[in-house]
Amino acid sequence: MYAVFLYLQQNPLALQIYLSLMGLLIGSFLNVVIYRYPIMLKRQWALMSREYLEENGASVTQTKTASKNETLLEEHKVFNLSVPASTCPQCNHKIRWYENIPVLSYVFLKGRCSQCLNPISLRYPFVEILTALTFLSVTTMSQPDLHLVSLLGFSIFLIVLSGIDIDHQI
Repeated sequence: MYAVFLYLQQNPLALQIYLSLMGLLIGSFLNVVIYRYPIMLKRQWALMSREYLEENGASVTQTKTASKNETLLEEHKVFNLSVPASTCPQCNHKIRWYENIPVLSYVFLKGRCSQCLNPISLRYPFVEILTALTFLSVTTMSQPDLHLVSLLGFSIFLIVLSGIDIDHQI
């Protein structure tokens, strides 16, 4: 492992290629964070509100009709960044590992679900490519040290915040 680190440190092009590929993979995970973290927050806020109201003697009833996705989310007691497995939002088809390869799967599937053929949002490959290009540009402008790691971490944070802000404005 140390030899690989030394090689990447001495070969800027290899480091740029490696971190760009890592950016694609991390971008795929960032899509999960952008989608799931606001849902996790809203579920936590709803639970806290319900508990607070019940503690203070208020009766809590559900007043709005749950959508298909909200009903699906209610079925899963555990909902975090890794559980449940990713599914198509239209047909609930469980996404297989080879349908989740950054950018390539989107291209091979022609931007559609393999099961129901409904379109997949362009946001997914966009975030993956944006993360890879951000990693490439940060790597090009920085030395391979802890400063680079902190810049990459900050870039990840900004991409997630931007994606959540675009979707939810929270």
